[in-house]
Amino acid sequence: MCPTRILERILVTPGLHQAIKDSSTSYDALFDLFESFESFLRRLYIYTKIPSTTAMTEIIVKILIELLSTISLAIQQAKQGRLKKLGKKLLGENGVEAVLERLDRLTRDEAQTTATQTLELVYGLVKNIKVVMDGGSILMDGVHQTLVLIQQLARDINKSRRV
Repeated sequence: MCPTRILERILVTPGLHQAIKDSSTSYDALFDLFESFESFLRRLYIYTKIPSTTAMTEIIVKILIELLSTISLAIQQAKQGRLKKLGKKLLGENGVEAVLERLDRLTRDEAQTTATQTLELVYGLVKNIKVVMDGGSILMDGVHQTLVLIQQLARDINKSRRV
């Protein structure tokens, strides 16, 4: 049989096209998963530079657990030389899509917690600014009264010199 004929038969084999398509989809899903991890690790770097609340720490820990368990599974399968099984396992019941959904939910929780922390911080800053401004107002009143007294003293001194 001619090599061209063999190639034609392989290419038109029912299900082959779908298998290739599914394989591509699984790699896309894995790529999305590792992109999510990369994005989280960038945010984690920022989180390590600022104080964290209990709620934010809990979310960070949950995301780290998800990341580490996925990496652990990948290492186990790679050591056993079962990269195909890894793909199948990740794409199975608890597959990449499920991990991505959990990460998506955790990321939404993270965003909501960050927004809440930001609101709390802004409110605290506004309160502090108000206290400073009120204190500044009181201080300005004191400065004004002192200037009035100095003007009065200057007038009195000028009057006493004329006499």
